[in-house]
Amino acid sequence: ESTCYLVPASFPVYRRAYLGDREAKDPQASPLFADLRDLPPLLIQAGGAEMLRDEAEGLARAAQAVGVRVTLDVQPGLFHAYQTAAAILPEAKQAVARAAAFIRTTCTAS
Repeated sequence: ESTCYLVPASFPVYRRAYLGDREAKDPQASPLFADLRDLPPLLIQAGGAEMLRDEAEGLARAAQAVGVRVTLDVQPGLFHAYQTAAAILPEAKQAVARAAAFIRTTCTAS
């Protein structure tokens, strides 16, 4: 598995920066607590070594439970937001290509 660049000591800083005055269970802060019905098909990509993988998998399950078509794409050994390294990481470039194909297919099927 890859080393995750997120370190637990930095979580309070990220939490404050992201949430501000909102509660963590605010649906605008976390889709895990939102009404997911009537969403279009979702592609959820996550790195297999990232600390938020469980949340990505939970979102996929929650969306599927209310009838949303979900494609969950977890890539073993990769880190959070690995797609941003598409210029240097072949797996990231492939993930971006899969996302583009998903969008093309989903938009033309609607």
